[in-house]
Amino acid sequence: MSWFLRYTSHLGYFPPEFRPQFAATVGSNDPVAHVEYAASIGMSGVLYPWAAERSDSEVRGVGNALSASGLACGCIVGLPLTATFGGPWVDRSPTGRSALEKHIVTAAKTATLLGASRLAAIVSADPNRDNDSQLEDAAANVHDMAGVAADHGLVLAVEPMCILPGMLLTSTASAVGLLQRADHPAARLIFDTGHVASMGEDIIATFSDVYDHIALLQLADDPGRVEPGAGTLPLVELAADAVRRGYAGLVDLEHEWSAPDAEGEKAGLDRVRAFDDAVRSAVAAATASES
Repeated sequence: MSWFLRYTSHLGYFPPEFRPQFAATVGSNDPVAHVEYAASIGMSGVLYPWAAERSDSEVRGVGNALSASGLACGCIVGLPLTATFGGPWVDRSPTGRSALEKHIVTAAKTATLLGASRLAAIVSADPNRDNDSQLEDAAANVHDMAGVAADHGLVLAVEPMCILPGMLLTSTASAVGLLQRADHPAARLIFDTGHVASMGEDIIATFSDVYDHIALLQLADDPGRVEPGAGTLPLVELAADAVRRGYAGLVDLEHEWSAPDAEGEKAGLDRVRAFDDAVRSAVAAATASES
């Protein structure tokens, strides 16, 4: 089953259910079974975002399954979900910085075990502080933690969003501004089409503006954060542009299905295949017109 782009299916990304992408089809939430299913449908990897807070036995099982199948592991969130809110990325106190580094080291070790190359930074705000001072401190912490990530051979990638409450980075421009302040080669950007659209931005124009900062592309259609082709976003145009610009990394399918049952998963997977074929055709057409 040949795909044009290097997709990952997810093992559960959104709280509180953390439902794996093919839960109904696989008939289990066992992450190893989902790695095996991803391999069977030709995926390039899996997205295992909360791996750093999973049990050692589960992580080892997923790691072994990835190794056996030859699949890659997508990004891992640098902080546990319970530690994400309230502004840990803006805390420059010795205690706060020490706790942040401890989380990043733990996540980096997990990422290394799984063969992942990126840590995701979800930057929440301290509700008792003004944004300007928080952005300065967040940039300093991102610079320092990008250094820690780089020491483990990893990239630290910030992900702006408004879908979760209390976020500091609620526009792509604010995330890029923070990266420019952080000024570290291992500090990059996650471009999630669903988040970009939900922040009220034009995904095509924004992608073009920030491409040089992007470490990872994540696809979700909108409205509803559903599979590519089930919404109204110009994802074929965006993905074809990414290929034209030289993007060859993983493409995380970080979305739910239009219908969350076995039939809906099958129909959704067919829709993703149609999307992938459309991207292939768009790239071929653009290449032909340039030659």
